[in-house]
Amino acid sequence: MNKLEKAIAAFQKNNGAITKKVSDALIASITPSDTPAQIGRKVDAAFAKYKYKKAVTDLLVNDIVGAVSIGVTEGVSVKSVKAWYLDKAYSAAGVPIKTTLKGAVDVSAVKEEIRRSLKLSQSWRKAAQDLSDKKILVSDVAKDVQIIIDKARGVYGVTNDAEAYQDYKKAVSTVQRRINSLTDQDTSKLKRAYQDILDITNKSSVAQVDNAIKYASYYKQRYNAERIARTEMARAYGDASFSDAIYNELVVGVEFSLSSSHDIYDICNVHCGVDLYGMGEGVYPKDHAPEYPFHPNCMCIINPVVEGDAPTNDKRDYNPKKAQSFIDNMSDKEKRISFGAKNADESTKSISKQLKSMHEDKKPTIPESVLYGKK
Repeated sequence: MNKLEKAIAAFQKNNGAITKKVSDALIASITPSDTPAQIGRKVDAAFAKYKYKKAVTDLLVNDIVGAVSIGVTEGVSVKSVKAWYLDKAYSAAGVPIKTTLKGAVDVSAVKEEIRRSLKLSQSWRKAAQDLSDKKILVSDVAKDVQIIIDKARGVYGVTNDAEAYQDYKKAVSTVQRRINSLTDQDTSKLKRAYQDILDITNKSSVAQVDNAIKYASYYKQRYNAERIARTEMARAYGDASFSDAIYNELVVGVEFSLSSSHDIYDICNVHCGVDLYGMGEGVYPKDHAPEYPFHPNCMCIINPVVEGDAPTNDKRDYNPKKAQSFIDNMSDKEKRISFGAKNADESTKSISKQLKSMHEDKKPTIPESVLYGKK
């Protein structure tokens, strides 16, 4: 596990602890009988009590700055980098980091998800009645089966109403008897369809309301924050690595290497394994290299290459023959994974052009005065 992976793992652990406090508070306070307004107030109170927005935002920003520190060879001005990221930095999509961080603390989405989940529990008795009154008609097969599917998905798993559960089970038994009475050859497919659906409902178990709350307030919130953290930390690490390399006159290139946790072939294997500029496998001129990260959740390592360890080459030294030779040695599966199924069927020369198009001119994205705190 490299330093960036450790930093992201630390964020996930700390974020999980913060989010769990809020989730536990909501599970303890929300009941199936709460109105939408009451749910909204309880969600606001729980998030406010643990200062969730500030806690997660601070954690994200601090860890993004920490990722910058990992990518730089000399001391980083933590104070100036943090201020710059909050006021100036943009994500890869061109969105200010402040806007990106809001996506990690979307309280309104939690309210809506909990309201939706608990509202479903109120339909238990009606669902049982609808099911027991349903007539099994061949002409209604598509509609009828879909209704049962919808009831199974929308009703199960969101209530602890034992009485309603028993009503539903009785209704299922009634329909089961009707299904068993379908003996004609013409109704065999209909019978199988109903049986499949009822088997699913009968195997289900009644979940507690807190499962719905935990899904909305814990898993969704945690996932959003961790997805943003992985993306922004990797991007910050890459920005810092290239900016630091460009500012350093002794550095002539950057070397990409696979993470120790990398176990599936993808485009990373190409960028880290090919020698296109005569500088060594995975080595590129510091001002011309593939866009990093190479894909979502990319954890490839970036190291500076100093003068004497590799030739001082630039983008003009790109060697298409080396690219074509590397591609010729790739399997069809590896080509599909790395360049897409459509492109994998093209000629080696065409794929080589695509590979070259992945490289871009590099400029420092973090100002020198910000990165090192120099005036």
